[in-house]
Amino acid sequence: MEQQLERGAILIDVREPAEIKSGTIRNAHNIPLDVLLQEIETVIPDRSVPIVCFCTGGNRGAIAAAALLDHGYPNVQTLERGLGGVPDRLLEKG
Repeated sequence: MEQQLERGAILIDVREPAEIKSGTIRNAHNIPLDVLLQEIETVIPDRSVPIVCFCTGGNRGAIAAAALLDHGYPNVQTLERGLGGVPDRLLEKG
């Protein structure tokens, strides 16, 4: 993930706002999964920008990544283990 960030990837936390209170990855945008396709273009209008979607465990992040790929964003990845695979130094508490 750190390499993607160095290359300009934008992080999208697809959890609900209440879940963000427990913490997230520094500089991540919160767009809950249920409104992702309605709001993504306001946050990332350039579809060529690399995107990394994540959630707590990886499931919603994978669903979000697939939805964005189908929506015409060609450079989307997910964090397979969600926040569980992120080093503490990259996290910020809510």
